Amino acid sequence: MSHTEPDKTMQSIIEALETAPHVNVPDDFAARVMARLPQQSTRRLRMPALPARSHYGRTAAVTCMVILVVAMVVLAPHTMQSRTLGYMQALLFAQLAALLLWIGLNRSHSR
Repeated sequence: MSHTEPDKTMQSIIEALETAPHVNVPDDFAARVMARLPQQSTRRLRMPALPARSHYGRTAAVTCMVILVVAMVVLAPHTMQSRTLGYMQALLFAQLAALLLWIGLNRSHSR
């Protein structure tokens, strides 16, 4: 096996991969495909009615706000003893504020 034999094999593989195949499409191909398709109705289709708007997101947000307030009340006496609990209290307050903002913006856009 000579050193040039793998090079020739690699070259023939590269040429085979780079050569684009010849595609032959008959002239009447589109007409034959269109003839096989069923005829479409020109009548307009009715759009289905939109489902009733749910309030699951708002209910979940209010539930989370109640849980946050309870957690803040439970943590309040201990925040002076630990800096970590103070940061946790601030984080809970930020989450409560974000939920209040979300509910407020959602209510103003839903009218």
